[in-house]
Amino acid sequence: MLAIERREYILNRLRKEGRVQVRELSQELGVSHMTIHRDLDYLSTQDDRVKKVFGGAIMERPYPPEVGKCAMCGKPVPTRTAISLQTFSGERLEACCAHCGLLLLETRDDIVSGMATDYILERVVNLKAAVFLIESDVVVCCSPSVLCFGDEEHARRFQQGFGGEIADLDEAKKQVVFHMTLS
Repeated sequence: MLAIERREYILNRLRKEGRVQVRELSQELGVSHMTIHRDLDYLSTQDDRVKKVFGGAIMERPYPPEVGKCAMCGKPVPTRTAISLQTFSGERLEACCAHCGLLLLETRDDIVSGMATDYILERVVNLKAAVFLIESDVVVCCSPSVLCFGDEEHARRFQQGFGGEIADLDEAKKQVVFHMTLS
């Protein structure tokens, strides 16, 4: 096997499994440990996500990691604005932002719980306890912009700089539905 083929094999394993071990690769590919070390050295210089660790290598995930696709609009779900909803059947629905999460809450009748990411601190908060800032000047995803905060004081400070209207969960749902209704 040529070096380029070996390195492609190693890179594919890293992408698939997130880590590789020198010993395993050496046995699988029928080459010395030193050859695998040289391949890992080369790969780590070509791709910043490949990091050598004791006995092998790992592939770091790009930040911010994407959870998946938004169940409402289909956009990628970044961790900073993610909303996670749980249904009666145990299905987990992801939303890319509070706007889409609130629309999902309004349009589905099988949602039993929900968590949101605080826009400033990136901490997970219960949707019932969250404070929402609607139509601020900061539009991070869908429109009208809805940002989620775990603390009303943080929401008020953010509002002072960027405008918008502060709302609890029920009022935020009403506002988003109002803005999205065509009639």
